[in-house]
Amino acid sequence: MNKNITKEKLEGKSLRDAIKYLEEENIRVPDSSEMKKTLFQYENRVIFKEELLNAIMYKIIDRGGNRFGPRRAFLFAKEFNANPSIPMIYGIDMHSPGQRTFINEYLKAGGSKDLVCYKNYFYGDQTNPEEYETISIGDLLIDLWDNCTEKYTKEEKEIIERLVNDINMTIDQDELKKEKVKQLRIERRLNKNR
Repeated sequence: MNKNITKEKLEGKSLRDAIKYLEEENIRVPDSSEMKKTLFQYENRVIFKEELLNAIMYKIIDRGGNRFGPRRAFLFAKEFNANPSIPMIYGIDMHSPGQRTFINEYLKAGGSKDLVCYKNYFYGDQTNPEEYETISIGDLLIDLWDNCTEKYTKEEKEIIERLVNDINMTIDQDELKKEKVKQLRIERRLNKNR
């Protein structure tokens, strides 16, 4: 036994980290050991759980249709800490009101603007996804309106308003007045010279 290894050095470590530490100290942990068997079983259960949750989300998306399926699957993903990207990949319906709100919820849940999604998945031949047009979330947000009359959601408007107010607070008002006076003088001179 290596004398450098003490109980204190292993306390608090996960099983994976403990095995890694032992192997770094040149102590071989055989594959048939209880430590490695337990770690293998745990990793398989984690993979099984993730794939089971993914399968449930796919079923929710399929049964819920173009508007409700992806949104319900997204709520399921948030509730069970599943992959929220799956509902987004199939949930981009260009005819659905509130699409921008849905995307913002995904981004707030840690989603990526680089995620590539199928546009209008439910309107095409679902057996051949290669024929679908794809778009990234970031590109979609450039032109996407939240509803018929408003491009931005209420939350986005509030954020923009706060940003403008913060910027406005950093501007020195006396300096701004001086700049406006200079601008008016320049305009008068230009008008006189015409």
